[in-house]
Amino acid sequence: MTCKVRVIAACPMRFHCLPAFAAPTSRPTAVVARHGLRHDALSIIPDYPTAESRCSYLAIPYYLLASSPGYFTVRARTYYDIYAEKSIIMTTIAVLVGSLRKESFNLALAKGIESLAPEGVNFVYADMDLPLFNQDLEADFPAKAVAIKQVVEQADGVLFVTPEYDRSFSGVMKNAIDWASRPWGQSSFAGKPAAIVGASMGPLGTTQAQSQLRNVLLYLDMKVMGQPEVYFNAITGLDEQGHVVGESREFIKSFAEAFVAHVRSAALAR
Repeated sequence: MTCKVRVIAACPMRFHCLPAFAAPTSRPTAVVARHGLRHDALSIIPDYPTAESRCSYLAIPYYLLASSPGYFTVRARTYYDIYAEKSIIMTTIAVLVGSLRKESFNLALAKGIESLAPEGVNFVYADMDLPLFNQDLEADFPAKAVAIKQVVEQADGVLFVTPEYDRSFSGVMKNAIDWASRPWGQSSFAGKPAAIVGASMGPLGTTQAQSQLRNVLLYLDMKVMGQPEVYFNAITGLDEQGHVVGESREFIKSFAEAFVAHVRSAALAR
C-alpha cells in the first residue's frame, strides 16, 4: 500500500505515534482517513482502495520534519503500520530566461533541461517582459514585477538561462533581477539555490555573461551551483525543432540531475 503526503507549507511538522483506529488528538497529529484528511499544513491522500474497507484510520508512527513544500511517499507494511520515506518528489524551479526572442536558443535550452529533469520537478517560467526598473514605481509596484517576485519566492530554486550580449548578460535579465530584488531589504532571491546556464552560436558560449551574472547572484546571497557548467553551443546541440540532441542530451540530463539535487539538499538543510 502507498499514499502520498503533500506538504503545502514550508513549516516543520511532526507526526506522533498513534495506535490503529486512533483519532487526531492534537494539532501536530495527522492520520490517514478514508478519503484523505487535511490537517494543518498537510494533505494526506491514500491510494490503496482495499484499506478503505478494512479500517477507518491508519496512524503514521514516524517522526517527519517537512522542511520544504513537496511530496513525501508513504508506504504501509501492514494496514496498521505506515512509515514515511524521506524522499521529496516534488520540487519547483523558477526559470528566468534572459531573451525575449520567440525562437530563443536559451528558451530552447531551458525547455531541454526541463524535459530531461528527474521526475517530480515543476518548472515555472517567469514573464520577463517587464517595464524598465524605476525606483519611482516602488511605491506602487507594477503587477508584472509583483508576479516575478512571487514566482521566485514560491520556488525551491532558480534557474538563470542567459544569452551573451556584448560580453555580458542581457538587459532583460538584469532588469528582472533588479525588480525581484527590490524593495531594499525584501529581495526575493536571498538564500535561494541557483544555477546559471546559457546558449549561443559562438565558440565561447556564454562564458563572459555567466561569469558576470554569477557575481550578481552571489551578492544577492544565492547559493549558486558551481559544477557542472553549461556553455551550450546551439548550433550543434539543438535540432531544427529546438530539441536538445546528440551527446548534448546526456550532458544536459546530468546537469538537470545535479541541479535538482543541489536544490533539494538546500531545502533539507533549512
